[in-house]
Amino acid sequence: MGSEKAILSVADYILFILMLLVSSGIGLYFRFSGGRQRTTSEFLLAGKNMPILPVAFSIMASYLSAITVIGTPAEVYIFGIHLLYTCVSYPIGVVIASYVCLPVFFKLGECTAYEYLEKRFGKLTRTLTSVIFLVQTGGMKAVLWTDLFQAMLMFIGIFAVLIKGFLDIGFSEVFRIGYEGGRIALPAFSLSLTERYTVWNVLLLGCIYSLMNFGANQVQIQRLLTLKNISRSRMTLYLSIPLNILFYGLTCVVGLVIYARFYRCDPLTAPNKPISVADQLMPFYMIKVLGSSPGLPGLCICGVFGAALSTVSSAMNSLSAVTMQDLVRLFLESRRYSEKTMTLTAKALTLFYGVLCILMTVLAAAFGNLIQASIIVWRMCGGPVLAVFLLGMLTTRTNEKGALIGLLSSLCMTAWISFGTSASGVRPKILPLSVEGCQVNSTLFSQISSPILGSTVMSILPETSTLRITSVPKINTESPYVFPLYKISYMWYGPLGLLVGLIVGYISSIIISRITGEYPNVAEEFLSPVLTQFSGKKNGFKEKELEIPGQDEAEHLTNETSIHNSTV
Repeated sequence: MGSEKAILSVADYILFILMLLVSSGIGLYFRFSGGRQRTTSEFLLAGKNMPILPVAFSIMASYLSAITVIGTPAEVYIFGIHLLYTCVSYPIGVVIASYVCLPVFFKLGECTAYEYLEKRFGKLTRTLTSVIFLVQTGGMKAVLWTDLFQAMLMFIGIFAVLIKGFLDIGFSEVFRIGYEGGRIALPAFSLSLTERYTVWNVLLLGCIYSLMNFGANQVQIQRLLTLKNISRSRMTLYLSIPLNILFYGLTCVVGLVIYARFYRCDPLTAPNKPISVADQLMPFYMIKVLGSSPGLPGLCICGVFGAALSTVSSAMNSLSAVTMQDLVRLFLESRRYSEKTMTLTAKALTLFYGVLCILMTVLAAAFGNLIQASIIVWRMCGGPVLAVFLLGMLTTRTNEKGALIGLLSSLCMTAWISFGTSASGVRPKILPLSVEGCQVNSTLFSQISSPILGSTVMSILPETSTLRITSVPKINTESPYVFPLYKISYMWYGPLGLLVGLIVGYISSIIISRITGEYPNVAEEFLSPVLTQFSGKKNGFKEKELEIPGQDEAEHLTNETSIHNSTV
């Protein structure tokens, strides 16, 4: 592995600048054309009349971020292709969300999913879940069309890496090397909770993860509410399924290509150590291997940045929506201000979150591997929040106090396990890596260590020689005592948080109701059609005709609900 410095060509920089200009141009076009986003509905929900195709690609682009593009190949390189099998159960969660949760959001016609929680439970529940979203996540029409462009860049970048890899290595050779290296294998059929990947936790997480995203995640729900009616929204959601699975599968294959390229000289443990963490594998491959073709690294970098920009732009718009609807309007009673003032405030909030995001990237450089951290934070928060939504839509006995107890209990438990695991230093078992084919250009290497692997190689070598180490030595098995819960695979964090939230929230509600003698009187529009159909009640609306209420109708519904709640 040579030590020459890889740099970008002029063509690479031109492609990157063009990508930024086109992305910015789309936003400026929708700013100075059409309705110019004069209302909060136009700015936050794109006027509720978006076409199906750009929304489907936007869902894919925001669901699969730069974390997917960079982190998934690294995960496949180190642990194998096991995460790909989450795609088997992923559609199940999507279908459940489309029939259990989506009709409720369309019936209420609000800008944020958390407004539902105030009407179903109360102001405190809405505020708490909104704050969790702001901590967790970091004009909608411009965002959606920009996401379409950036989704195309993501596919182009991934295809460029794959085509170049297959031409250099060979299509069948990539899969042969991956299979022999243990990267292509089924997850273990084990009931152990400590095994990183098993058939059960992979399939369960695939379903629950998609249910979290499309049943309780503001970023995705806000997209689905930009469609005119629920039929078009479901069609868009189902169209995004093959897009998500295809792109995720391609990123897994990219991991196999990178492994096939470096399987005899792993850059993580090579003597000259060109990279220090697995997250750098994808950028290193793009510059090192694709650098000989002018424009190709730039094309791939555009794909990575397109994935990042699509997620960031989606988050900025959703953060603005949640802050406006769930905090500004709620606590400052700003409904008395004009619609123009509210729209300008929403745009200012988007700018504020954009600046804040830039500042956070400066701080992020000090934290090392952020991919694993972001996954843990998402699953730590996603399960508890989903539990609150399901308790509200699928039960009539859950009250606000019980829901809050379930939310906080679940959140504390998942946070305890997540941070406890990180603090205990538990390291997962990795697949073998080789440095057999590495060419060494130095006189002495006394200690070669890898923080990602937690191992050390001792070697003294003459100048310009080949290492004779075929695999990384086994990690010392003697380790201090670790609390059993800290050994649980991170794949169980989301399902565990959901289960605890549901059980604790429901039981707490029943106990509180029996003690106080007060039982919740839940209006039918706050319940999922699935529950009302099973209970024999009529929904009071036809799903095919279900559309988001207009502004006047939504205000009337809000006032009517407030009168109902005060009466109860």
